[in-house]
Amino acid sequence: MEIKAVFFDIDGTFFDHHSNQVLPETMDAIRQLKANGYKVALCSGRAKEMAEQLGVLQLFPWDGYVGGAGVSVYDEQMNIIFEDIFTAAQCERIFALGKEYDICINSHGKYEFMTKPLNAYSKAAFDQFHCQVPIVREWDHEPLVALSAYEKPGFDWHMFDGIEGIEVQHPSLTCVDFMKTSVNKARGIAHLMKYWQLPAHAYLAFGDSMNDLQMIQEAGIGVVMGNGHEELKKHVIQDVTLLKLVGFKPIIVHGGGKEISKWVAKAGMEPEFINGLRKTDAPTMEIAEMVLNRVNKSLVSMVQELGVQAVGISGKDGGLLKVEKKLSDGQDIGYVGEVKEVNPKILYDLLEKDFLPIICPIGLDDNYDTYNINADDAACAIARAVSAEKLAFLTDIEGVYKDPEDPSTLISELTVSDAEKLITDGYIGGGMLPKLNNCIDAIENGVSRVHILDGRIAHCLLLEIFTNRGIGTAILGDEEHRFYNENK
Repeated sequence: MEIKAVFFDIDGTFFDHHSNQVLPETMDAIRQLKANGYKVALCSGRAKEMAEQLGVLQLFPWDGYVGGAGVSVYDEQMNIIFEDIFTAAQCERIFALGKEYDICINSHGKYEFMTKPLNAYSKAAFDQFHCQVPIVREWDHEPLVALSAYEKPGFDWHMFDGIEGIEVQHPSLTCVDFMKTSVNKARGIAHLMKYWQLPAHAYLAFGDSMNDLQMIQEAGIGVVMGNGHEELKKHVIQDVTLLKLVGFKPIIVHGGGKEISKWVAKAGMEPEFINGLRKTDAPTMEIAEMVLNRVNKSLVSMVQELGVQAVGISGKDGGLLKVEKKLSDGQDIGYVGEVKEVNPKILYDLLEKDFLPIICPIGLDDNYDTYNINADDAACAIARAVSAEKLAFLTDIEGVYKDPEDPSTLISELTVSDAEKLITDGYIGGGMLPKLNNCIDAIENGVSRVHILDGRIAHCLLLEIFTNRGIGTAILGDEEHRFYNENK
């Protein structure tokens, strides 16, 4: 399909909150797109007024704007062409519950107000999104298009479940958005494409968050940003469930480093790293555990949607992962754990009952304190404990290169001796070094074969396992038979 239009999410895509700016190269690209005849528009969870406060609507003569994640759609003159406002009954219920539980409710858009003065949590959200602080008042029964609420991290928002036609979304640890179930970004874009008289799916969409999911799926070309939510990347889950259905017994161990960093920042905290390892104090540990558990349950849902029974567990469950404090060159980095013992009984029980275990890399020390664990380390330890046939590490590169600057030097198969020589000779560095050491450790402790794959490639697991050469790098024992000989 020929692309006729391009849509950009704002926060985390068009606007970079780390630098608090739109990158010059992004603006150059948009100017070029418009010069080449493409329609270019923003599609954001922000109401139009919030986008104006950020200053992004003033940067270009946009061809349209989709605001409130699809609630309001504007033409090139910023005139409304579609709007799906809350019903009076929905507003009454939201504000009543806010009052009952003493929660700050914030209205965005034409009618800007909040029901309580700012506290530390709501202030952090306003600061993060560069929003003006509205007046404090009660709802006066005017028509509203966008509503949010604020509370402390980890607050249980269950009281808002069950409001007819309303879905609660979580853009940050301290904030929720109330969204009409009839609304999403893809539906908002559909109205703008119809207004432009263009084919419905003839657009390219850039996004990074879960409220971008529908527009990325519906787009002729959908692009998940490098910082994008892992839940948007379904191909690996599809591969794993297929492997389960054809008789394999897979176990998933997931991480969430980028998500943790994002939520730490949204909570108004500054991520700190020592020698490349995250320093994890008590508040950061609390956030990490909440984020990892959210990722875990979302993966469970995704697997079960594909017809396979899955159970999400933490390394704390059943004493699965026992840890000791990990130091970085002798420095204390907080609640970061080194796996010292694995109790795989709970995994054997789940596998025997035909469940697919999905493991969150959190463990307990001897004092039952909670520690974050590097996902690669956790996966390696678990693979050793269950004597796994295969262990796959999914990364953002194709595999192991002899020369990282030359893609043609991708190595399809490595023996342990070959891998150790590459390390000794100085060919391996950066984040690949600990990953390759984990691979060697796994092989030496009974895992038959370890794979390093580019998780961004569709169906990378299937291509690696079921093709002769594969698409990544396989590490095997010195005595193991090679499937592919690069010298042939």
